[in-house]
Amino acid sequence: MNSGQRNRIKHLVFGLFLATICHSIVLAQSQFAEAEIEFAEKWLPQALNSESIDDVMVGALIAESHDFSLNSYLFYARALELGLSSNDLLHGLVAHCSEARLTHNCDGLAIIAEFRALNPDNALTAAYAAFYHMENGDGAKALAELTAALNIKSFDDRQISRSFSVRIKLREIGYPQNRLIFVSTLYSMDNMPAGLYQALINICNEQGLESQDWRGAGIGFGNLMEDFGNTFIAVRVGQVIQSYMYGFSESDALVMQSVDRRRAYTHRWRELAAERLDFVRTPIDAPEIFYDDWLNHNEMYAMNQALGRLDGKRVRYVMKSFSIQI
Repeated sequence: MNSGQRNRIKHLVFGLFLATICHSIVLAQSQFAEAEIEFAEKWLPQALNSESIDDVMVGALIAESHDFSLNSYLFYARALELGLSSNDLLHGLVAHCSEARLTHNCDGLAIIAEFRALNPDNALTAAYAAFYHMENGDGAKALAELTAALNIKSFDDRQISRSFSVRIKLREIGYPQNRLIFVSTLYSMDNMPAGLYQALINICNEQGLESQDWRGAGIGFGNLMEDFGNTFIAVRVGQVIQSYMYGFSESDALVMQSVDRRRAYTHRWRELAAERLDFVRTPIDAPEIFYDDWLNHNEMYAMNQALGRLDGKRVRYVMKSFSIQI
């Protein structure tokens, strides 16, 4: 089997993984309680007419999670019309503009620049910029973006920080309180950059086939995501990119196998942790300290701490380690 065939198989497998993640989000969204849906639908028109950044941002996330007549594009267009900007709102705009889902007065590069100004040490901004340049046919600028980011030591998809902002707003507007933490996290997950991740994998795979410079940038950026990603999905995307890049050269077969072992380990670690943490498997609130640990560290650390509180035992998770302790 040659490198191209191996990468096509990996691509298919990881595409199925991303599809499974998105399907899980859809299933979770189907579990909104009737009172939660009714409240959201009644509040959205008020949010759309608001001049508040938080109202518009949370309105966009809620609209994106439900099949209402007011869709998320209206809220992002409203934000552009009013000139509103915040970290969370800009992230939503970056995703929509980069993926050409919102075209009304949507200057993708300007919005990415504004988002980057608020997040100078977050490599997520470089990923969006590279995606934007590739979509506009400028591979050289896309490569430059990834290369310039290789010394950054953070890759934060902002899911958890966004959930804190959403929770504050939902509590303020009187949203039903019994599952406030869970619902805030769910609304934040809906804007997870799954499309960006898949595009980043595709770009590196296609360009790395022809270019040593792209292979180097892909390996470096994938390594950055694996070491500094704050969610499991970001870590696994980084591992997949590295595996693809090493897979182009027979001389790198042993390194590729090492990456693939880490990838399998990461997946298995999360499965084992999920078996013991009911809030990972079911639509209920996790303890607030779990979200605090995630915000201040990363998702893997938060799960490990939760396991320790559960029974005094932890499932060992160390980046680039293969041992699993139950």
